[in-house]
Amino acid sequence: MPMLSKPTNDRAATRGLSLTLTGLLAGTALAGLLAAAAPIAAQVAPQEVNRIVLRVNDQILTLHDYEKRKARQINRILSDPSLDPEARQEQLAVLGKALMRNIFEELLVRSRASQLSIVVDDVQVERAIDRIRREQNIQTEQQMAQALAGAGLTMDELREIMRRDLLTQQVMGREVQERIQLDEDDLRAYYRDHPEEFRIPERRWLKEVIVLDSSGLDEGQRRSVAAEIKNAVDGGVPFEEAVAPYQEQGITTGVVDLGWLQAEELSGALRDAAFSLEPGAYSEPIEARGGLHVLHLVELQESQFQPFSEVQEEIYRREQAKRIRKEMSAYMAELAARAYVRENLPPEAVGYRQFGVIEEQEPSELDILRAPLRPKDEEDDEGGS
Repeated sequence: MPMLSKPTNDRAATRGLSLTLTGLLAGTALAGLLAAAAPIAAQVAPQEVNRIVLRVNDQILTLHDYEKRKARQINRILSDPSLDPEARQEQLAVLGKALMRNIFEELLVRSRASQLSIVVDDVQVERAIDRIRREQNIQTEQQMAQALAGAGLTMDELREIMRRDLLTQQVMGREVQERIQLDEDDLRAYYRDHPEEFRIPERRWLKEVIVLDSSGLDEGQRRSVAAEIKNAVDGGVPFEEAVAPYQEQGITTGVVDLGWLQAEELSGALRDAAFSLEPGAYSEPIEARGGLHVLHLVELQESQFQPFSEVQEEIYRREQAKRIRKEMSAYMAELAARAYVRENLPPEAVGYRQFGVIEEQEPSELDILRAPLRPKDEEDDEGGS
């Protein structure tokens, strides 16, 4: 788990939990997945619930806490609308190892925080939550309660998640940040070695008129109209004036300003024609969607490179993130090598230390509160209509 640049797994688990599972359960396979999300502790013998499954120095993980976090992850996977059934199954298949690896690294950091006497107090946690409220425009306790309920969290659980994140930030800020040194020479070297990343593609300002398939004319008549328009504009008649009589009869569109376009924004014959024109020129009629198109190139901007001054900050953020990942990996390996570790793992988590870290889309400060919040009476009104 990239502890510095990404939130802990519980925070990622909150993503999308306020979405309904209706529709995800239409098939028997997904219904089976939902059944797997039931609290697993209920399936475990009482004496097993609180056994220690992982010890890292002075930090422990119990089976109860593991199963609780696992259930959240299952709910997250089931609730993620971006996952198709196959991707959902794949994530569930590796969930035990992925979760245990994340928790292992979390315990490493918590143990190191204890060694460094780093403590996150209640005031810091409440300030962090207040900042989230402001950023997410959560104005009332009712709104907060609704968001947390939709995410399957209590306020105490949210506070614990925030406490872990703040602790991680402080440890990494003290021990990893100082390893990351970037000066202007580094940034300029990257700019020099990756010029294509900063190329602005050629753009063309285009206008067009279409002789419509729906005009009622046969193909020969439509081609005749397109040729007449082309001949008129080549002879110096303004585009709008050449088109006007046909537009009035519903044979053509008016002149449509397509604006500035790059080659990738057009396809097939339209792209080929548009990017072979000289400024001021008109294309031959082109068969494409809707009818025969006549293009006019108003102006072009040649491909160019963004100056270093415009992309310096972007390069810094990119290179900093890359170096953070590299140094984080090295730092976690150092902590793991020095750690006293004892394991009594659930079967699905065996082999977690060899499991690769899954890259995630980085959530915002608190994605569980990202779903739109509405007053309760509005929801009731909508449900009753």
